[in-house]
Amino acid sequence: MKTVQKITRLNKRSFCSKYLHFHLPEHFFIYKSRVQYSIRKMKIDVPAELKSIVNSGKVDLEYAKFYCKSFYLKRELERLKKTKLTNRQFDNLLIEIANKKK
Repeated sequence: MKTVQKITRLNKRSFCSKYLHFHLPEHFFIYKSRVQYSIRKMKIDVPAELKSIVNSGKVDLEYAKFYCKSFYLKRELERLKKTKLTNRQFDNLLIEIANKKK
């Protein structure tokens, strides 16, 4: 993100996450405001076991929080439903939740 920011002089977190997701879909969640809204609505905190990543100072803080919360929520949904979700399926689920706010 720092490289893109140097070139564009803008924070392009969403663009960067989409680019990374395109190349490694099971390693990156897509950061977008509607999905972020859904996670905030659920009042999920960064899990204790992942706080060291967020606080490392080596990552984009906003995306790191988003990623850790998404990772935790996806893992819990898979555990409860006893099924695997792709990151795309998880993303679509959060978009559905965001769409219901209207």
